Amino acid sequence: MGRLRTVSYVLVLLTLLGPSIAAAVPRGPAGSVTTDPDELAEPARDAGEIEGRVEQIDYHAGRMTIAVGRRMYEVVVQPSTSISGRSKAFYEIADIKRGAHVEVLMSQKAGTYIAQIIHIL
Repeated sequence: MGRLRTVSYVLVLLTLLGPSIAAAVPRGPAGSVTTDPDELAEPARDAGEIEGRVEQIDYHAGRMTIAVGRRMYEVVVQPSTSISGRSKAFYEIADIKRGAHVEVLMSQKAGTYIAQIIHIL
């Protein structure tokens, strides 16, 4: 029941703050911000799959930095992101720890990587 209530609060906040949050989301590895309305309106596109180690994770902002070789990816984790692990159970962002080995299927919108599916390896 507590998790459902938390998700509900997050959805309400995202609904109320959505436009201001969308404008403040950094773009990809470079971290630059876009405010171009045409770029924000573009549809999300497939950004592929990465496998690497979680370098940083911000549970409150729903962001994590994943190291793949020498390259770093900043990925947004949304409430709709599906997170799974070794068992068949589903997880939440709080179950992902710094140093975890993960596989992430991503989309990209306005230069921002968005996690669609995260598998904790």
